[in-house]
Amino acid sequence: MGGIIQLNCQGSYAVMCELGGCMVEGGCSIALLQEPYATNGVVRGLPGGFKVFTDLRANAAIVVNNPRYDCVVVDSSQLGICVAIEGEFGRMIVASLYCKYSEPLEPYLGYMDKLLLLASSSPFILGLDANASSSMWFSKVSRHSSGYQSHSRGEALSEWVVAKSLHILNEPSEWYTFDGPGGVSDIDVTLMNEAASRAFSVRWEVKGGWGLSDHNLIQIMVTPRSPPSPYESPLRRWRTTGTDWNQYGLSVREAVSCIPLSEFEELGVDEQIARLYEVVWGVNDRVFRRYDCSKVSKIKWWTRELTLKRRTVRRLRRKFQRARRSNSDRLSQLRYEFSCADREYKEMLVKIKEEEWRSFVRENRNDPWGQVYRICRGRRREDITSLRVGDTLLSSWRECAGVLLGAFFPRSEVQVPQAQEVPVPPLDDGELGYAFGLVRSKRSPGFDGLNGEMCKSLWKFIPEYLEAIYDKCVWEGYFPREWKSARVVPLLKSPDKIRSDPRSYRGISLLPVLGKVLERVMVERLQELTRGMWSDRQFGFRKGRSIEDAWFYVQNVVRENVNKYVLGIFVDFKGAFDYLSWDRVVQRLEELGCPEITLWRSYFSDRKASLVGMNGSVEIGVVRGCPQGSICGPYIWNLMMDTLLGQLEPLCKCCAYADDLLLMVEGRSRSELERAGGDLLEIVNSWGLGVGVDISMEKTVAMLLKGRLSPVRPPIVRVNGVSIRYVTQVKYLGLTMSERMCFTPHLANVKERLQATVGKIRRILRSDWGLGRRAVRTIYRGLFVACATYGAPVWWETATTVWGSQKLLSIQRCMMLACLPVCRTVSTDAMQVLLGAPPLDLIVIQRAVAFRLRRGLSVSLLRNDWISDDDVEREGYLGSKRLLDDRVRCRWQERWDNSPNGRVTYEYIRDVGFVEDNPDFRFCLSLGFLLTGHGPLNAFLHQRHLSDTSGCFCGAGLENWSHLIAECPMYSDIRDLGGMGISWTDGRLDVSGVISTSRNTEQLGSFARELFKRRRRLAGN
Repeated sequence: MGGIIQLNCQGSYAVMCELGGCMVEGGCSIALLQEPYATNGVVRGLPGGFKVFTDLRANAAIVVNNPRYDCVVVDSSQLGICVAIEGEFGRMIVASLYCKYSEPLEPYLGYMDKLLLLASSSPFILGLDANASSSMWFSKVSRHSSGYQSHSRGEALSEWVVAKSLHILNEPSEWYTFDGPGGVSDIDVTLMNEAASRAFSVRWEVKGGWGLSDHNLIQIMVTPRSPPSPYESPLRRWRTTGTDWNQYGLSVREAVSCIPLSEFEELGVDEQIARLYEVVWGVNDRVFRRYDCSKVSKIKWWTRELTLKRRTVRRLRRKFQRARRSNSDRLSQLRYEFSCADREYKEMLVKIKEEEWRSFVRENRNDPWGQVYRICRGRRREDITSLRVGDTLLSSWRECAGVLLGAFFPRSEVQVPQAQEVPVPPLDDGELGYAFGLVRSKRSPGFDGLNGEMCKSLWKFIPEYLEAIYDKCVWEGYFPREWKSARVVPLLKSPDKIRSDPRSYRGISLLPVLGKVLERVMVERLQELTRGMWSDRQFGFRKGRSIEDAWFYVQNVVRENVNKYVLGIFVDFKGAFDYLSWDRVVQRLEELGCPEITLWRSYFSDRKASLVGMNGSVEIGVVRGCPQGSICGPYIWNLMMDTLLGQLEPLCKCCAYADDLLLMVEGRSRSELERAGGDLLEIVNSWGLGVGVDISMEKTVAMLLKGRLSPVRPPIVRVNGVSIRYVTQVKYLGLTMSERMCFTPHLANVKERLQATVGKIRRILRSDWGLGRRAVRTIYRGLFVACATYGAPVWWETATTVWGSQKLLSIQRCMMLACLPVCRTVSTDAMQVLLGAPPLDLIVIQRAVAFRLRRGLSVSLLRNDWISDDDVEREGYLGSKRLLDDRVRCRWQERWDNSPNGRVTYEYIRDVGFVEDNPDFRFCLSLGFLLTGHGPLNAFLHQRHLSDTSGCFCGAGLENWSHLIAECPMYSDIRDLGGMGISWTDGRLDVSGVISTSRNTEQLGSFARELFKRRRRLAGN
């Protein structure tokens, strides 16, 4: 299984960087760390592919550098971290503890007692910085004699080790485990239990003078006593980047030609699929490379210069250590030489790693959504490393997988009824072509490993073989077993969810793409059968309908209601999609007279779902629910939900978006609301019991959408004797509102959410070495603005208030500061022009108008003077959109012309559309100082009481942007006004020519960089 490293990192970032390289170079799979470098409880400095587990104080960590290991946190506390690791060697539990010298040892001994109980009969290895010495682990220093605290701690730990019958792995060594300028000691201990002794042979060694930490690295070579049992994963994945798909299709056609079509048509469906897979997999293995999960991370930034410098540091460290042991006269000199070399090595290591990151960003600067963006957002799918059932953390990957599958796919004793066979229309010429045409090229594969592009190539080059399979499936009413086995991928529902709670995850079923094609055929036929039968109150999974449409309907109902009160009941279904009863679905399909009822029954029988790990898989039979990730799932849910909406519509106004249901209860009194609300919930509850879906009483809430009632006595709505909660603020379909449909809380939530997003990626947006300007503006519009204006057609009126407008501009300011290399004091108006970003409050109103244009609604009702219904009738839809864009720019231009802010920037850029018309416009931080007048300028700093004088170093009374550009004699040798497009007109400095050409802008940028470099020297910074 390779080696285990134990090391106290002394909270050093440089040590962490070096450690990553050591683990990769030395092939070490596991590291038991004490005092790792961490910020906000997150260990930093290690390669991104490493799995890192920390205790609650980030004082101890366990690092795993083998992607083939399944890891589960057994326990994590303030005192230490314990992780179960499963690999080809079997199962082993490891723990890391840092026993602080300033804290008593007894709590740590109690915690280790707990870990031994959790490990039970499993092999267990414990690495700890005990801050204790004892002859049991061969401590060599005589000062750790009786009377010293470390000696008494050592006695206590020794007695505990003997009492627990543990093995001490420490061996005699010429090296100390701690050897720093302040002294030497042997205080790092490695222990294992009897089960580990039987399972592994272990060699323990101190690597003297290893690196930057004062603690020497401990290497533990662990070898299984019995030969490992390799696990063959059922997953098939191939690397297809850069594939010539025409050539691939020809290869498949040539390979499949060995099976005569007439012979293929005589086979059963499952055998047909098996023969097809055999051929395609063979071609894939010849054409592509398989994904290799066993490859460990590589350290790409390590250089030969670092290797040479590391050798120098190690050599000087050994010299210093020998001199200290011999009390050499050169001890002080050697200590100084070692300290200097050590400091230089740390600085070089951090600098080279940073420069490699910057180089990587520069290489990918034109792709806004590429690797750089994904790394910074941290949106990697994380492995399930800990789950809690009750108060107990599960201690193995298989237990975690079983609990998750049980949560995703609940059991049911109800059997799918036999369906009466009816004649099934055969597939026509266009059905399969249409279904394959809807397949996304990058659709993730199921267990068969065939992605969307592969399946489309199969359809293009061997359609006759696929037609034979699908024709037989439809004719026989049989959904192939191979296509009903799902690989389940657990995804965290949102970052704020508790990661140890199984209910915090959503199980996505990755099904074979070829099976999804058959699902598409089934859905299209069912849609044709049910055309015109759907309730208009369902807005989810309906073509041409959106969340804005649902909200628009809700707003109209509330505004036009003649009653004094409207109470909103927001119904949440427990597990909705996962709990739907198959027998009721089949019954509903029979009621509709579905010809493919036998095929649907086959689809809902004998389904399997599996969670696949690196060293095993867990499978469960699926007996209810709509697979999340299937083609049929959303449609089947709507089919069943439609029966509920049919019951509710005669009684109340309601709105559904997939499984999110809103009941709008009208009334003239509190009692009327309570009575009507209770009756409606009884209907919903009865429907839920019938289809296998329960109401979540914890999440179902009520809130007044219209009218006021005493907050002391809100409406109380009961169902089955249980009252649902009344709230004053609710989040529905992504928008947060308070009573009487006030959306001010939504804007507050948007800013908080955006600040977290901006913080992750701002460094690559505003730096000179970061993403290109086009990519930055793409992220600004596609991520920041899209997030900030989500649902704008619903809450646009909030943007027209003074508070709303100011809040939106505050949100926009946060976004723009992340995208522009300017000082934080620059005005919002100036940043809008420099980024080419219209004011956000105008964008919100524009999107509200655009929504009405798309839906053919009156725009005059918005009470805006931008565009009228007459304009729409005269210009048409496309012309109206262009007119709307022009009106937004005109409003923005008026604001910019009349604004008292950003007047320095106004001297350069008068037209707000400049950046939009010149998308490659970019500037560095130094040029940003001159474009805005904000920066290291004494006139600017003096106004903010950051400088004692406003004068220039040349003696002029005012050091501002114009003085530096055109007048200061200290920069005359690097100044070329004509080359920068700057001139004097009627005694006034004219800088409008700077942006007339990119060459002028670049020349001013070069001047600005040299100017402020020279100014820093003059200022002594």
